[in-house]
Amino acid sequence: MKSPQLIALIAAIAVFLALWLWPSRVPDVDTRYEVLADSALAAMSAEQAEDIRTLQKALDKALNRSSPAGEAKGLYAQLDQAWQNAGLEAVAAEQARLAADLEPRDADAYGQAGDRFYALIPEAGEDQERVDYVFRAMFGYEKALELNPMDLDRKVRLATLYTDHQGNIMQGVVLLREVAAADSSNAEAQMRLGRFSLMSGQIDKALGRFRSVVRQDSLNLPARIFLAQTLANAGREGEAEEVLRKGLVLAPDSASRIEITRLLDDMDPGL
Repeated sequence: MKSPQLIALIAAIAVFLALWLWPSRVPDVDTRYEVLADSALAAMSAEQAEDIRTLQKALDKALNRSSPAGEAKGLYAQLDQAWQNAGLEAVAAEQARLAADLEPRDADAYGQAGDRFYALIPEAGEDQERVDYVFRAMFGYEKALELNPMDLDRKVRLATLYTDHQGNIMQGVVLLREVAAADSSNAEAQMRLGRFSLMSGQIDKALGRFRSVVRQDSLNLPARIFLAQTLANAGREGEAEEVLRKGLVLAPDSASRIEITRLLDDMDPGL
């Protein structure tokens, strides 16, 4: 190799190494929770903000020196409570999610983090906020169910996220069927499967699901109404009225009786 070529090669390698080793001038992108936290700290009292900052510094030190998981987990719990006290449930829930990663075999820790974000979804004011809560809830539930597939309540919630927020009906239905097979008395799974059966025109399957719920819980008004409406839509008005009249006798509160009476009047205005 000629000397000018060698010099050029060495120069190129030097530039590459300099770029590789030189600290990045682009700061890390903050998560929305870090942005929320920074905004909240600027608005709260100096004493409250200092308490949270002190906890965060202690946590950062514990994580940087690879302290036992228990120490960092305890600090995450304190931060969780501090952010709850400050009224920022989303930032508090993020502490629970991060804490779950410290003990990756703890199914319930992931499940509880998923629960926290699942509860926030109806309160989301913006689409991006809702999407973020959905994905964090899904992450928690998926991790929890990898470790404990028999957590049926969380399996139903994960199915709900798939079907209602991702449009992934079949993936959700598969999970709901697993729940119903493991526990036929799970009303939420049976009701949701019944509604999906209606959507696909499988009337008999839908009726079977709704009947199963009513049989096990005669006071389940939504199941009784779905059963009656499905029967009426199938041209079986007599059976539908019988289902509602039984509900009228059993209903323990006036609101339920008023709703059932209204449905009966709609079926037969002459009543």
